[in-house]
Amino acid sequence: MRKIVGIAIGFMLIFSSLSFAAGIEIGGVVLGGYRQGRPLVTGQDTPYSSMDDDGQLQKGVARSYTSLTTGQYSGTTNITVNAKTIAMENQCVQDNQTGLMWMKYTPDSDVGPDTDGKLYWVDSTNHEDIFTFCDQANAVSLAGHDDWRVPNVFELFSIIVEDAGIGAPFIDTTYFQCVSFYYWSSTTYPSGPSYALTVAFNNGNVGGYTKTTSKYFVRLVRG
Repeated sequence: MRKIVGIAIGFMLIFSSLSFAAGIEIGGVVLGGYRQGRPLVTGQDTPYSSMDDDGQLQKGVARSYTSLTTGQYSGTTNITVNAKTIAMENQCVQDNQTGLMWMKYTPDSDVGPDTDGKLYWVDSTNHEDIFTFCDQANAVSLAGHDDWRVPNVFELFSIIVEDAGIGAPFIDTTYFQCVSFYYWSSTTYPSGPSYALTVAFNNGNVGGYTKTTSKYFVRLVRG
């Protein structure tokens, strides 16, 4: 079952309410936090109105990423969920504005009930769910780290690029591999605890889906 949550569920607050402490500034880039009180740009750079819309003004802090591909971030790490194993790439992406580190790749084969990478939010029977996947990633120290987690909905939405001009998936594909579909967040639907929130990289929207019957992708984060 599905519940649609408009971007207005609080995404007008998504970054204005997330006021992380300022990090260390190197060459004008803040590492470890947003510039105080400044939301990120949406990524929309096409004007759709003559009335100073987002695409025309492009207000916000510029996005800044660093690809991590050498040393512990090279090669693959095997992650096993319910006797199904995927060789996950260790490459990661550092978000220089939020301080979050993301998996560059997401599981899109080999694991899950249909061996296509899609997992339940929770699965008390076979444990083919996003939290078991995360636990297994930590158990084998994916990319040399054992503190991976499933992002909350605000964090996951922060890597969406709201620009129709780039086409789906709506993410910076210079840095991220992404399936043009729904990704789970760790956030439960506010008015229905049997649902959890997803971010749709095929249309830039947010939705709510049943935790035990819906199967979607997951991108782990740390920080």
